[in-house]
Amino acid sequence: MAPTTPVKYTATNHQEYYASGGAAAPLSGIMSDPSLSGSWMVEHQDLNIQYVRVPWASVSATTINLSTGSMAHRINGTRLAVAVTANYSKRRVYGSYSTSSYQQPQKFQVNAVSADHLGNTYGELSAGASGTAMGPAGTIVTYQPWIQRRAWNDSIDTEVTASADGYLFYVRRSSCDGAKHLGGANGEYMTDFEGAAGGQGVPGCFYKNQWMAHDSDARLQVAGSWYYIGGPYATNKETIADILALIDQMGNKVTTTGLMAEATSDGMGQPGYTEGFGEYNIDRHDYT
Repeated sequence: MAPTTPVKYTATNHQEYYASGGAAAPLSGIMSDPSLSGSWMVEHQDLNIQYVRVPWASVSATTINLSTGSMAHRINGTRLAVAVTANYSKRRVYGSYSTSSYQQPQKFQVNAVSADHLGNTYGELSAGASGTAMGPAGTIVTYQPWIQRRAWNDSIDTEVTASADGYLFYVRRSSCDGAKHLGGANGEYMTDFEGAAGGQGVPGCFYKNQWMAHDSDARLQVAGSWYYIGGPYATNKETIADILALIDQMGNKVTTTGLMAEATSDGMGQPGYTEGFGEYNIDRHDYT
């Protein structure tokens, strides 16, 4: 299940895009004296997303008599379990540059995996709208970070370093004294199709329910319906617009401190939304 060839895309015509310059050749800037020197404000921003598509199921048919029994399930839809990391910095830098300002936009790359952790495939990744799909799992990475440089201004500039490492799922366990979350288990349960497929007490759920004083089995609990696709999943149901919307949604989750930190130990209830920082700005995302 090696990642497919990375896909670089735009929102409209699926033309591949690449950085048109680097630190030595700014993407935009006001040309000035080559000996420009002084203190500079340099900003940096990046965002990376790890995802697994998981099912939501319900019982579609049952047969039971004194000699045999069977149960069938339908896939009502699928959604993503998402882990997000983001970084931002504003630094005061001293040096000489050939331009008085510099700016490059933030661009993304999809590293889709063609099969799930069980080896099942759901169509070619190229079958997605405009020729690409995120597939059943993978990562979206910043291959070109946001960078901006201008003259340092003491009246408005302060050095800042911020990072976030958060989730939109957790590991849930039910007990006689209420719902609990498990610590340090997110990675282990991110591919828990059985747990994601139905809630506790739902007919035909794929994990054990609470019985007397015993805790029920732990399961994946997705927070939200991210990139929801109705019915059984197939790559040809994906769209570029939905992929780009997901990236911006995850960026907004960073900005609004809308991500859950992974619990380090077991506790009651759902982990709180504590991960994120206000300096992240999705207006720096570039899909052109």
